[in-house]
Amino acid sequence: MSRGQSTQAFNTGSDENATNFGNAQSAFGSTDNAIGNYNNQLANFVSGNPYTKGGEYDQTINTGLANVSDAGANSLQGALQSQARRTGQNSAADAATAAAEAQQSTRDLSSDLANAQQKRIAGEAGYNQTALGASALPIQANQALYGTSSNAAETDLGDEAHAAQTPSFWDEVGNSVAGNLGKAAGKL
Repeated sequence: MSRGQSTQAFNTGSDENATNFGNAQSAFGSTDNAIGNYNNQLANFVSGNPYTKGGEYDQTINTGLANVSDAGANSLQGALQSQARRTGQNSAADAATAAAEAQQSTRDLSSDLANAQQKRIAGEAGYNQTALGASALPIQANQALYGTSSNAAETDLGDEAHAAQTPSFWDEVGNSVAGNLGKAAGKL
């Protein structure tokens, strides 16, 4: 390879490195913006967790269970009163029966609320696990971005270094002449 060819190979590698660097900068800016948008959306997802204590899940389930419990107790009391009016029976025992049903409804409600709380906690853990897994994506994207641009730069710089190390024809001739002159001087 001649000195001119070596210089041309070096310049080509240098130009490619500059182009790759410019492309990498542009890609980095775009990716960095996308990562920022992703992080904002992830923050919205995390803050919108319906399973937090007192959150949407808690409010909906607790209200529904309390309504079911009240409806059951009130329904029995209403049925007993209606029966007493229709039949004319003594309703003195109805109050005790209604009170026992209200107590049972309260116990059932407590059990149902405890089960709902367990489901809420499991839902919150699953939601948080999903958010945690999603938070790793920006880190992986940055690592991949830097790795790709670093590899491209190393390849281009390696081509430049190799071109600079390759001696030209005249370097070979000069080394040969210098070596022969050195041998001749050593014999004198």
